[in-house]
Amino acid sequence: VKGGPMGSARPAPIAGQKAPTFLLSVAKDPVGANLERIQIVKGWVDAEGKAREKVFDVLRAPDAKGVRELASAWADPDFDPAEPSFYYARVAEVATPRWNAIDATRFRRKLEAGVRVTQQERAYPSPIWYRPPAAAGARQNGD
Repeated sequence: VKGGPMGSARPAPIAGQKAPTFLLSVAKDPVGANLERIQIVKGWVDAEGKAREKVFDVLRAPDAKGVRELASAWADPDFDPAEPSFYYARVAEVATPRWNAIDATRFRRKLEAGVRVTQQERAYPSPIWYRPPAAAGARQNGD
């Protein structure tokens, strides 16, 4: 009820809610690695005009092998209804071997010390923007 898709601007929370609630559901790529975690990244500008960002861990796979799907609901514990902000999900796969590690194994070569041998793919959907009622009205009027 009164939800909004990714990329939308959200008004104030529904009456009775302290903060907007986000429903998150992700599934792994059929040819990709399993999923390790899902996070919410929140961005805002503080009272001094400085851009801020905070990462919230929403859900983690129970072990290092990861899972095929992750789903959870999340509400911002630091929500300030007067503060414009944006939110987006960040989904991480489990770490997988990089091409250099695969080639080293295939060709029986030793890698130099300190060379990265794993990578972690991530996915980022469009953000959802929160605009306080006064800011939302001003924006609609051409500001």
